[in-house]
Amino acid sequence: MRTMVFDASGKTLYGAGCEGINANQSHGIPTVIALDWETGEQVRTMTPSQDYKGPIIDAVYHPAGYLVGAGSSEGGGVLWFWKAGEAKECHLLKNPTSFRSLDLDRDGSRIAATAVGDRGGQRGGNGRRLDKDGGYQGFAGNIVLYSLNDGITNDTVASESDG
Repeated sequence: MRTMVFDASGKTLYGAGCEGINANQSHGIPTVIALDWETGEQVRTMTPSQDYKGPIIDAVYHPAGYLVGAGSSEGGGVLWFWKAGEAKECHLLKNPTSFRSLDLDRDGSRIAATAVGDRGGQRGGNGRRLDKDGGYQGFAGNIVLYSLNDGITNDTVASESDG
């Protein structure tokens, strides 16, 4: 597991990460385990309906009753939205680069997610692409806002290089 979060009532603890499928555990199946906090029993396993290889890096519980998980892989990032009590997501959002963390604003109307990738299209952290002069460009980080008011919209609000 990579992250944990309680539901609004504190009765269900969600542990998120991935279930390994080979020696490289970061290429596993994104998985959330829901546990009854009082009994300690597993009540549900949640996975995406589409094929995706990579862990859920972070998760938040939305006050409207669903879990949001942020995925990271060499193929890009995904935000999955699971309604309480359901094993498959009800919605997803794709991003060209991997997500690293996310959080909700106070009223739950927007999600801020951090994403990381390089300027040349490389999405994961493998490899070291050099520019024509032999210099390493490094990755760039973004904060992406998703509005949950009038449907979901995606706006990149900040970009910063970590050098």
